[in-house]
Amino acid sequence: MSQTFTRAEVAQHNTEDSLWCIIDARVYDLTDFLDAHPGGSVVLTQIAGQDATTDFYNLHRHEVLTKYRPTLCIGTIADEKPQVLDPSADSLSPVPYAEPLWLRPGFKSPYYSESHRRLQRAIREFTSVHVAPEAAEKEKDGSYISQELIDRMADPGTNILAMRLGPGKHLHGRTLLGGAVKGEEFDYLHDLIVAQEMCRVNARGFQDGNMAGMVISLTAVQNWLRNEPLRQKVTEEVLSGKKKMCLAVTEAFAGSDVAGLRTTAEKTADGKYYIVKGTKYAPPPTPQNPYKFTAPILTHRAGNGSQTACTPTTS
Repeated sequence: MSQTFTRAEVAQHNTEDSLWCIIDARVYDLTDFLDAHPGGSVVLTQIAGQDATTDFYNLHRHEVLTKYRPTLCIGTIADEKPQVLDPSADSLSPVPYAEPLWLRPGFKSPYYSESHRRLQRAIREFTSVHVAPEAAEKEKDGSYISQELIDRMADPGTNILAMRLGPGKHLHGRTLLGGAVKGEEFDYLHDLIVAQEMCRVNARGFQDGNMAGMVISLTAVQNWLRNEPLRQKVTEEVLSGKKKMCLAVTEAFAGSDVAGLRTTAEKTADGKYYIVKGTKYAPPPTPQNPYKFTAPILTHRAGNGSQTACTPTTS
């Protein structure tokens, strides 16, 4: 893209056989893009050879331009410079109120420290570089989150999966996003930052599929699974990205009404096992979740009571 052109040169390319236009001091050759343009070819012929900056930004986000720039941009206008800034992966938006007020230069908050700012920059860059591109792809084809992205979030140098459970002992001794914050110092404002930044992908369906089942089920394991060795085993397997997990409370007859549960867990005569009977619905992708954290009615000699159990998925 080292070539430079004058506006007069661009104006000569105003037919379907050779269609150029100018957007923000950059020259785009749209000849081969005519048939691929979502709005039809007629729209492009109307701006052929012209400066289409205003028309473009009236209809598109800047991200659309950056997406097609590598393949369609052929040069710049001589002695002119682009006026629209390309944001970096961790940059803040200059648009008023587009960011939380504590990030704005004119505002100060006594609740956010430098560790919160470091974490915000780090998680924004990670989300922009690794999560957002995959989110856009998965929203289009409806496929599951990739194991590659899960591994990136589980990496010992990032520990994003662990952070998504919120503050707790499970973070102690872990390196969080290259040392942006210590696991022992991770608080609920850090947790809020992670949630806010990862939502910036603007892909609602993908966000539910991005280990949301783990967030609501592994937290239950952390709080209520009394078997310490099993709790540690499940926690490490899931936070390492090797296994997935979901919450199975909802039933066919009771919905999510815990008081109406019909699933039972009855102890065998030898006291070694529980036999779980009933129906459970776990949010998809159920076949990908080796563990379900279930809520059956536990039956034993002392009587009946609603309990929780961590059960391997067999189908």
